[in-house]
Amino acid sequence: MVLALLSPYVRADDGEYNHKASFILKCAGLTMWPKSKSRLAGAPFVIGIIGEDYMSSSLQETTQRVMFDGRPVVVKVFSAIEEIVGCNVLFVSRSELPRQRRILHEAQDKNVLTFGETDTFDKEGGMITFVHDEGKLKMIVNKRNLRSGDLKVSAELLGLSMVIVHDR
Repeated sequence: MVLALLSPYVRADDGEYNHKASFILKCAGLTMWPKSKSRLAGAPFVIGIIGEDYMSSSLQETTQRVMFDGRPVVVKVFSAIEEIVGCNVLFVSRSELPRQRRILHEAQDKNVLTFGETDTFDKEGGMITFVHDEGKLKMIVNKRNLRSGDLKVSAELLGLSMVIVHDR
């Protein structure tokens, strides 16, 4: 699969959720899951959103005709934590702050690559946090949380990051 390289510093006011959707897809392509997570040949690669949905249409547009390891990409919106079982990637909306810690714990146990946008996201187990810095959208990657979820990311993904958190 070929994806265009993204600038790690995107203006936050230029269709923010379109840019977040592009970052999510790019990061997913630079992540390796344990074999047990990708063992179901033909099963879709699921990108989920839990909470208020600002992004599913952007993700659906971004993922049209995209395949990961021969698997079609499907975008799903969840309301219950239990629904994330077959998810590969999960965006946790800021509306989920009251139950963010529970969501992230459940996702980590299921080897789900998590993205969020709250100040406490990486401290509560989130892997990649979207932040605004000088009017631009950037990412913070928490390597410890990635390891806890048994996920590996490429050096290219780390190069796109604003900050790489090793341990907190």
